[in-house]
Amino acid sequence: MFPFLRPTIAEIDLDSLAHNYHQIRSRVHHGVKILAVLKDNAYGHGAVIIARELERLGVDLIGVAFADEGVELREGGIKKSILVLSGIYEEEIDNVIEYDLIPMVFDEEIGKSLSEQAKRRNRRVKLHLKFDTGMGRLGAPVEGARKFLEHMKEFPNLVIDGVASHFSMADETYTRAQMKAFKGVEELFRGEGIRPTYWHISSSAPMIDFPDSWFNLIRPGDYDLRLIPQQGIYQPHCIETSDALKDGNRLFKRVPAGTRISYKGTYATQRESLIATLPIGYGDGYNRLFPIGEKPS
Repeated sequence: MFPFLRPTIAEIDLDSLAHNYHQIRSRVHHGVKILAVLKDNAYGHGAVIIARELERLGVDLIGVAFADEGVELREGGIKKSILVLSGIYEEEIDNVIEYDLIPMVFDEEIGKSLSEQAKRRNRRVKLHLKFDTGMGRLGAPVEGARKFLEHMKEFPNLVIDGVASHFSMADETYTRAQMKAFKGVEELFRGEGIRPTYWHISSSAPMIDFPDSWFNLIRPGDYDLRLIPQQGIYQPHCIETSDALKDGNRLFKRVPAGTRISYKGTYATQRESLIATLPIGYGDGYNRLFPIGEKPS
């Protein structure tokens, strides 16, 4: 929770939460599971309380951004599968195994370390592999999917429980291109005889606009479950300097010119670029109106 009090509160109506959950459940066809995204303390609304209610309602999985958020839910009594959406660092592996969390993995070095520690504990660890199909952020490059899969198959103490990607925008052409790339990954896995439990790429807006993107797991959160205040009500603190972010990189990725980055692809690289994805977002005070771009050379 927060180390200080504010004169403003957000009142959560669990009946409304239940209504919204049932609306989503009734919208998707039989066989599609629901992963509720409860990042950043359910966007400041109390992740443990919200997770308990969703678990009571029958949600299939819960998603958090970081491992410590998953630990908090476990210590709060949550039994459902918890997926760590932003991946993990080496120092988080102990907690992942100890608290039975499911990490998103997109780097073979993390996979190797995870497998080695699992072997020492005589455990097998479930994970979801993430591929970048056009978001330009977290995910193994889809072009190298076969090579990445070959590396991950070398780790006997890991169980590939799911495969994921993330849409950049609710745009017909670009979304279809990402779906095609994701289906290509699905075909690769099928050809290798690997059958993960879950395939998922659809979050909020695509869940509504592109039913054929559901695969067998959807990731509603944000507005769909009313877990984030409407834009404009909350005035975030600004990030002052990049010095505070050093050593906080979740992933470095070199991409060619013309690669679209992040939501809606509003920024495209002008030349071959090194992209750093930082573990910081709107819930940490990053203003979504800040532009993304390169410094002039």
